[in-house]
Amino acid sequence: MRKKKDVLLDRHLAGVVPDEEYKRKYAALKEEQLVIETEVHALEVAQERFFEEAELLLQLAGRLRQVYEVGTDERKLAVIKLVASNATLKDRNARLNLFPPFEVLAKVRGHTRWLGEEDSNPR
Repeated sequence: MRKKKDVLLDRHLAGVVPDEEYKRKYAALKEEQLVIETEVHALEVAQERFFEEAELLLQLAGRLRQVYEVGTDERKLAVIKLVASNATLKDRNARLNLFPPFEVLAKVRGHTRWLGEEDSNPR
C-alpha cells in the first residue's frame, strides 16, 4: 500500500496525475488500507479466539474420561451427548458419531481412550 501511495505521489509531483485525480485516488487508497487493516485485525482476533477455544477443548477432552468414570449415570449421559450424536448400540457395543472437534481429537490420538473404556450405555 505504501508503494502505491508513493507511486501516486511521484506521478502527481511529476505532473502526470492532476490534483483532483490525485485526491480521489489517494482517498481510495486510504479507504483500501483501512479495509485491509480492519480485516487483518479481525483475523488476529479470530486466531486468538481459535487458540483459546482449542486450549479449552483440549482441557475438556483431557478430563472427560475421569468425569465419565466417576460420574453418575446422568453425568455419563451428559458426557456422551457432549461429544457425540446419533449413538447406536450393536451387540452391546456403543457406536458414536463424534462431533467434529472430538472426531479430530480421536483421529489425532488414534483412539477414543479419553471417552472411557466401559460400556457407554449407562444403566
